[in-house]
Amino acid sequence: MKRYGYHRTSTREQHLDRGIKEITAYCEQNNLELEKIFTDQQTGKNFNRPRYQVLKEDVLRAGDELIITEVDRLGRNKQETLKKLQYYRDNGIRVKILELPTTLMDLSKLDNAMARMLMPIGYKVVDGKITICEEQRKIVEQIFTDYDSGVAAGRIAQNLKGRNICNAKGKVSWTHASIGRILENPSYLGTEYYPQLIGEELFERVQRRREKVRAELGRADHRPGRDERILFGGVIWCAECGAVCSHIQPNHKKERGGTAKWKCKNYVTGRTKNCRNSFITDGQAKQVCVEAINAVIRNKGLLRVQRQEEKVSPQYRVLERNLQRMKEEQERTEVDLMKLLYERAEERYRTLEVRDGEFRTEEIKNILAGKKELEIFDENLYRKIITRIWVHGGNMAEVEFINGSRVTAGYKD
Repeated sequence: MKRYGYHRTSTREQHLDRGIKEITAYCEQNNLELEKIFTDQQTGKNFNRPRYQVLKEDVLRAGDELIITEVDRLGRNKQETLKKLQYYRDNGIRVKILELPTTLMDLSKLDNAMARMLMPIGYKVVDGKITICEEQRKIVEQIFTDYDSGVAAGRIAQNLKGRNICNAKGKVSWTHASIGRILENPSYLGTEYYPQLIGEELFERVQRRREKVRAELGRADHRPGRDERILFGGVIWCAECGAVCSHIQPNHKKERGGTAKWKCKNYVTGRTKNCRNSFITDGQAKQVCVEAINAVIRNKGLLRVQRQEEKVSPQYRVLERNLQRMKEEQERTEVDLMKLLYERAEERYRTLEVRDGEFRTEEIKNILAGKKELEIFDENLYRKIITRIWVHGGNMAEVEFINGSRVTAGYKD
C-alpha cells in the first residue's frame, strides 16, 4: 500500500505551500509514510488537470490511500463528489480528507449517511457500490405508473403521505414538486453509476405527459421564466451578511396594493431581526442592471478582474463560519456536516468558474460589441452576462458579471 497527497490552487499567484504542509504534517504526526504530493495550479472548475489525471489514471492502485485537504478537491457538488468516491471505491483506493473531524476523515465509512443525502430514492450503497433498493424500487415504479395512468403529481404526493411512505431522506414528506423531480430524473434510465430502474418507454411516456400538462397550464417553458420572482430568483443577495434574498409579497393590511420586494432571508429569524439590510424591488433590480450594463458599455475597463488570492464571496464566509461552529458542536450529525461541506464546495466552484477569467471577459465584450446604452431593461442581455446582484444599504448595489467583475450602481426609491 502506498500513500499519496493531492493539492490544487486556482492561480499561479497562489501558493501551494499551505496544502503541502498540512498533508506532510498529518503524515508525520501519525507516522505515515508519504510517497509524493501531486499538485496543480489552475482553475478547479473541472478535473482536466494534468497532474491530477496522472495521479488518478497512472499512479493510484488498489490498496493505496489518497490524502487531500478539503472535500471540494473531489468535486464541485454532491453528485460529482459521489462519482469520484464511487470511482475510488471501485478501484480499492481509500480517500482521507484532513478538514473533517477524525471520526469522519475516512469517507469509506460514510456509505449510509452519504447515500441518504446524495442519491435519489430507489438506490442504496452496499460495499461501496450503488445498487437498487428493492423496497424503494416499488415506490418509484408506482410513482411512474400512476402518473402515466393519469394521476396528478399532487395526488400522488398525497397518496404517499397518506400511506406514511418515507422519501429518500427517511421522512414522510412529499409535494408535487418532489414527485416532479423524480419523474424527470434521467438517473432512473441507468448511468455509469446508477443501475437502470425505469424502462425507457415508460420514462418517455411520462416526459410527454409532463410536457402536455405544462402546455395546458401555460408552462410550456418548463419554468415560468417571465415571472419576476423567477427572473431574479437566486440572483439577488445580501451584501451585509451574504445570504440569498427571498421574494416577499405584501400581505399586511397597510401594504395591500403595495410592491413585492426582495428581502434578506436572515432579516427575521424567529421573531428577531438579525440582518437589517435594505429591501429591493423587481423594478429597482432592473434599474441597477441597466445602470451597470451601460457603465460597462461606456467603459470596458470596468470588466478588469484582478488576479489575486482566491476570491471569497460573502456567502462563502457565512458557510465557513457555520461549518466551523458545526465542527465544534458535540451533537452534530454526519449528514448535516457533509451537507454544509458540499454547500461550501458549490459556492467555491461558483466563484472559481467566473474567474476562469480572460475568455469570460472577452465573451462579455463580444456580446456588448456595437450596442448602444440601454433605455430599458433587456432580459436576454441580463441572462447572458449577469450572475448576481449584491444589495447594500443606502440604495446601492453591486452587479456581478460572469467574469467575476463587479460594478456599483444605484437605484431610486
